[in-house]
Amino acid sequence: MALDIDTGVQCGIGLKNELILCTQRSPSLLSLSWNGEVNLAGTVSLLDLDFYEDGGDGLAQIVANASMDLFAWVTVTGNAYLAQRGKGVRNTPGSKGVMSTWSGLRFYGGEENDARSTYVAINSLFHLVAVGTTTGEVHVFSLTEDRSELRFSHKCTVESAGGGYGSVQLGAVSALHWSRDGYALAVGWIIGGLSVWSTFGHLLMCTVSEDVLAQQVEDSSDASMEQYFSGVRDLFWGIGSYELHVLPVEIFSHDPITEISVLQFAKSALACSNIQDNSRCIILVQDDKLLLYEGNYWDFDVMNLDMPQWDTIQIPTMYITQNWPIKHTSINSTGHYVAIAGTKGLAHYSAVSNRWKLFGNEQQEQSFTVTGGMLWYRDILIVACQDLDTQNHELRFFSRETNLSSTLALHTERLPRCIVAMNCLDANLLIYAADNVMRFYSITTESERVRLALQQQISLEGVIMNPSSVQSISWYSPAGEGTVEDIIHAPVVILSCGELSILRELWDGGWEMIGLSDKIEFFWVSRHQDRVGDLVNSLWAYDASGFKIWVNLNLTSDETSALVPKENLTESLQLHVDFYPLTIMMHRGIIAGVNQRMTVRTAMNCTLYRLDLRTHLFLHTMIRYMLSQGSEKEAITFADYYRHLAYFDHALEVLLHQVLEIEAETYAGFSPDAILPRVIRFLEHFPDYLDIIVQCARKTEVALWEYFFSIAGDPKELFKKSLENGFLKTATSYLIIIQTLEPATVSGKLAVDLLERAFELEDFETGKELVRFLTSIDGAEGEIYRDIIRSNSNFAAFDNSQSKTTDQTQKSNATDEARMSDSFYLEILISKHARQLLRKYRLRAFGRFAVALDFSMEVWLEKERNRAALIDDMPMAFASIHEQFQWPWPNDMKQIQAIVKASSDPQTTIRRKTYAYADGTFARALDGGATEAGRLQSRDDSDPALSASTQMLRRRAKTTFSPTKSGMSGIHPGGLSKPEVSEIWVLLQATLKSGCRQWAILLASMLMDLNILRDLLKDEEGRTLLGTWRALMLGTNCRGYRQLLKAMEDNVGEEETESQAVTD
Repeated sequence: MALDIDTGVQCGIGLKNELILCTQRSPSLLSLSWNGEVNLAGTVSLLDLDFYEDGGDGLAQIVANASMDLFAWVTVTGNAYLAQRGKGVRNTPGSKGVMSTWSGLRFYGGEENDARSTYVAINSLFHLVAVGTTTGEVHVFSLTEDRSELRFSHKCTVESAGGGYGSVQLGAVSALHWSRDGYALAVGWIIGGLSVWSTFGHLLMCTVSEDVLAQQVEDSSDASMEQYFSGVRDLFWGIGSYELHVLPVEIFSHDPITEISVLQFAKSALACSNIQDNSRCIILVQDDKLLLYEGNYWDFDVMNLDMPQWDTIQIPTMYITQNWPIKHTSINSTGHYVAIAGTKGLAHYSAVSNRWKLFGNEQQEQSFTVTGGMLWYRDILIVACQDLDTQNHELRFFSRETNLSSTLALHTERLPRCIVAMNCLDANLLIYAADNVMRFYSITTESERVRLALQQQISLEGVIMNPSSVQSISWYSPAGEGTVEDIIHAPVVILSCGELSILRELWDGGWEMIGLSDKIEFFWVSRHQDRVGDLVNSLWAYDASGFKIWVNLNLTSDETSALVPKENLTESLQLHVDFYPLTIMMHRGIIAGVNQRMTVRTAMNCTLYRLDLRTHLFLHTMIRYMLSQGSEKEAITFADYYRHLAYFDHALEVLLHQVLEIEAETYAGFSPDAILPRVIRFLEHFPDYLDIIVQCARKTEVALWEYFFSIAGDPKELFKKSLENGFLKTATSYLIIIQTLEPATVSGKLAVDLLERAFELEDFETGKELVRFLTSIDGAEGEIYRDIIRSNSNFAAFDNSQSKTTDQTQKSNATDEARMSDSFYLEILISKHARQLLRKYRLRAFGRFAVALDFSMEVWLEKERNRAALIDDMPMAFASIHEQFQWPWPNDMKQIQAIVKASSDPQTTIRRKTYAYADGTFARALDGGATEAGRLQSRDDSDPALSASTQMLRRRAKTTFSPTKSGMSGIHPGGLSKPEVSEIWVLLQATLKSGCRQWAILLASMLMDLNILRDLLKDEEGRTLLGTWRALMLGTNCRGYRQLLKAMEDNVGEEETESQAVTD
């Protein structure tokens, strides 16, 4: 059927019973039935409308919203109107009866708005009207509940892409469309692609990104990207709002559009059912699957990014094919049980067993539809539904343990009207129905049955105009023990059309509704198990930019806390987040949510979209609020609850940094109300406060250091405290600050103290860095450095003691020593500590010390072989190196015999390999280092100053080592790590080369190398140690070492017999 309309058509819209068109010439609203007949009663000229201010200009767009019975118009001149059609009787002569009457107002356009409107869309759930403009901006207006006023709410605009680019030039808005649930607004631009915004203006996704802009620079034709990146002609949400259908513009006029792009979206469960449990766990719903965040569980490590974060749950095909799309989703507070509901019936899933449960009887499944959502109470699923056969509105209770069946329902409660919202607090059920009555039920479970007892009814008639606009209700944490009486008097939080209000009882028994905030998308209420210290309860409301937080709101007189209850009901504090939050993890001190990430793949000619999990710490914000209220003790109690978290120190550092930067601009830290001194006193209650202060300082501008430490304390005193507590890394950080603030002599003296402390605690890496620092002070001249060293009492005392113990050769060189460079004093300190290690038999630490300080063990041991390298107590030294290397005492005779046999067999003696520490540096210490201590060159084996036995031992060390690998594994059935074994071999080599015979005997005994032991003990010098070694082996009371002794004696006896035979 075709109709010829002579006046032309500018735009139109199809309604249930008619088609409304706006004619072009003498603009009028023309009503046509779907049969093609003109409805004269529904036809009106725009010039006859009192509120229409555009004269003879017609309409460019008409939008209708059936649930609100509203129309929105966009005129050709760029003005926007909101209109409503009503029925009335025109009492004029010649009247043809009932005529259509219109009322409305112009809410956008005129002189107050520079940009013309191009598109309009209505959100019935939140009572919002969005207007797109020629500049690419979207202005959103809020309609009051009584429809008496339309106010400006917010503006959606993309100022820049990623912060690294300038202003983005976008075309006019070509399309706007709200999702069916009202939680998302899709915006299309004629140039620039599209974007999706949350209800009150948080940007969820946008095609204008760094990747896209960079790609456009490289390829101006945009041929490597999808067409909709260049521009959008129209778009709309599919059924269920899981898919966004996009019609792109023609890139070139001669290229027709042949494809419509369909973008897949995931929705939060809060958009499906705005109940409190859905805000406690993160679950996203897609067209045919669920994404469950693993971090919902208490044992999940949120810091481990390598762990899988999402569990993908496929919705059963048997259910989704008949009941698509999914309309309601509910998860329990622990994140283990999930329920979904489509057009009819329901299904639920257990994350513990990874199994779904569906109705076994399809007829029962198709006999009801979920209307008011679902929620979990323990292992019971509570369903607000409508029976399609009887049209009754009901509450049904299903057990998770039994099969899904209407006949197995634990209880069915009939209600007069449809349930709009509900929530559960322990065994208490709160529901709000379309009859504008809020009901409180207590739940009692019996054997395979549930009983509901109605405890309270509150009519909200006259308070809430439109019951269907209520999105969520919840009790605010009741005072007392949570008894029925406590619940009856507990305040109720209500979210309606983005308006957050609290319903509380008055002293006379009446109730009052108090508005808390507007533009709220969802809220989170703490429960009694969320109490942390004196933070008894809290209310968090998200307004698209961050959270408004109310702390200890409406407490009763029996609560004792220094955190005074808020009487004026304004928010206590605000917290900004740059992603879309989905849950408050009170036990972890973080807010968790998601962020959209888009990557353009040029080679694949496609765009990849990914959801990234984001977190935001709120500990520092809450602590700062408590300190600002003068509640320092409460802040400490609150922080103690989170001390076990790996990121606790980071949160305290952020707290200190933020307060410092805020107050440093005006030097407010010296005022009586300053927060910074309170933060410093607060931090002193925690063991890592010294490190927190210095890390904050190092991440702050140097210009603020003097001000900061005037409040935090003298960095030299903080350095000394760090040194006393053994916090070497912290002390090193303070030293860097002191070097900047103080003269070089001051920092140098403290560096020497730190160096000695590092050696004392065997932190040789820190010692290495300090040596580098000390040698760099005052350049090559070293005058300041010498003053530091010579003024140090430890060095002076050591020099005096050295003068008493040095031999005649060293005394003759005293004059030359005084003229040595400043590096000589470091050699003194290094030698001092090396002697201390050997005197304490800390041989393994000595080896690591040599590696870190890069000096030759062989040269130094040779020098000290008759002093520090001598062992006074062989049994103690032997036991000590066993403990240091965690070396087992060999007691298994069969394994030891195999070792001894293998070690005695010349065929198993292997050529020595170069072994090292795990980092490959240990062996360098044998051949001399790059530091001043390594300048003493090792003498050649042929040096006549060395004894013949020492030269022999050196040659022995250069040739062979044993035992075999099989022999080593026999010593330690569990297996010794290669670094431990290689360290012993390298130390054995150094002691052999330097002539430290006692240490070599001990190490060779641990390795059970008979060849080396025989060489060490068979000459004249070695025989003096034979008795000591024999007593040592017997004194161990270890069968393995006794066996080694026997094998050695047998070996020596055989050699003497052979030698005697040769002599004869």
